[in-house]
Amino acid sequence: MRMIQPALRRFFANSSGASVLELALVSPVFVIAILGVTDGSLWVLSAMRVDEGARAGVQYAVAHSSFDSTGISAAVAAAAPTTSAYLTAVTADPAPTQWCACPSGAGQLTQVTCGVKCSSGLVAGKYVTVTSKATYTSIVNWPGRGSSPVMTSSLSVRIQ
Repeated sequence: MRMIQPALRRFFANSSGASVLELALVSPVFVIAILGVTDGSLWVLSAMRVDEGARAGVQYAVAHSSFDSTGISAAVAAAAPTTSAYLTAVTADPAPTQWCACPSGAGQLTQVTCGVKCSSGLVAGKYVTVTSKATYTSIVNWPGRGSSPVMTSSLSVRIQ
């Protein structure tokens, strides 16, 4: 027993290799954190690109003061023209729509038939709704979240 105690003291006092053990225990946590931050950043970037597509579509409609579904769709596609390993091309899906509405108080709109007069005596305003869509592919298949969620952004603007 006397010979074992000094050997055990030397064994527990020896710290050569402790840093390797610490690295082995901590590195998986760092790798998961880095993957999470990277995937989250790509998610935010993808959402921004989808938003840019919808914004470009309504800007096109306002600039031309008319409804041109083909032109609006082309503006959406041109806003984020490149695809990548994590995001498909941004498209106007469903197709842009035009609708008319009258103000109904407190900033609310009531959809009406185009060309009719509102209760205020003014002609109903024309609006355009643009929805952009793309599919995001995560770099990691995280539990509890689909691997390829569809991102959408929708904006409406009055053009007349």
